[in-house]
Amino acid sequence: MSRNGSLEAADLVLYFGLREALACGARYAELRAKFPSAHLVGCSTGGQISGDEVLDDGIAAVALRFESTKLRLACSNVTDPARSRICGETIAGRSPAMGRSAKN
Repeated sequence: MSRNGSLEAADLVLYFGLREALACGARYAELRAKFPSAHLVGCSTGGQISGDEVLDDGIAAVALRFESTKLRLACSNVTDPARSRICGETIAGRSPAMGRSAKN
């Protein structure tokens, strides 16, 4: 939450939900409308845990704001789980900051 209490000022929104809840794109559209300048990153799950319950029909989301950290998103299509490491290394190679730390 920003200093003025505005959630809309988020830099990054992470959200999770059942594939069926995310497939139509409505949840993404709602989050995009609420957080127009944030990076949105979502993932399907088997349900959200809240206390003692597992919730299957909603999504869980967290909005984050960073005071001085700059974010960039990168992605790569993983066509085979055995190639996921190569995809991660490819993404890291695209980022100057990540590329430097990977060599050290």
